Amino acid sequence: MSIVFVGIDLAKNVFALHGVNAAGAVQLRQPKVARAKLNEWVGALSPCTIGIEACSGAHHWARLFAAHGHTVKLMAPKLVAPYRMSGRRGKNDAADAAAICEAVQRPNMRFVPVKTIDQQSRLMVHRAAGGQPRDAGLEVGSRCAAHQPVGVGGVLPAPVRPHGLRPCAVTAAAHKLARLIYAMLTKGEEYPDQGQASYEERYRERVVANLNRRSQQLGLQGRADRAFADTGLKSVRRINYLEGVS
Repeated sequence: MSIVFVGIDLAKNVFALHGVNAAGAVQLRQPKVARAKLNEWVGALSPCTIGIEACSGAHHWARLFAAHGHTVKLMAPKLVAPYRMSGRRGKNDAADAAAICEAVQRPNMRFVPVKTIDQQSRLMVHRAAGGQPRDAGLEVGSRCAAHQPVGVGGVLPAPVRPHGLRPCAVTAAAHKLARLIYAMLTKGEEYPDQGQASYEERYRERVVANLNRRSQQLGLQGRADRAFADTGLKSVRRINYLEGVS
């Protein structure tokens, strides 16, 4: 009998597959499939129903699998958890794939709609401009920096929460990154990397302008350029934290 249901446990580099036929007998048990081979493995299967735990990367894989004629259904991880085996036998990728395969067959299971690329990119913009400017903005920035397509989740490190940054600055950065990544995904525009020298020069101009403004307040006009030339960029950065200019 042919495979009717397949459960796939998504991961960073190695995936697990578990497939059964209409009678529930196991026809496919592949605990280790490389990321580069996953699409090839699924494409070789006859059209069937594939279950995946819902996440940002799951939408990307669902679109790829649907192109092969499969019916892909996404489920919330908390709804799959009851079908995992207890004890040590349930603490591995193969057991997770088997649980997903079992959960996708339940008639009362609630499924998550598969999002398109446009829907995911718009969701990034809304999250960055909405109530999660810090986390969403940094996540968009990490995806942009890593040159990863939208939806390939689980392959990037968790965003580092900045310390000491003002909320308005973080929100502005989130908006800029959201617009940048949206233009890259919808219009195919490339990210113009201006280089480290350009950013250092722009930072130098801001530092000098700030020092000139503070020196004028203290009656020391014209000291900023000389201070920058004498101390260098790293030392001038420390001046921003001083109360006055000596």
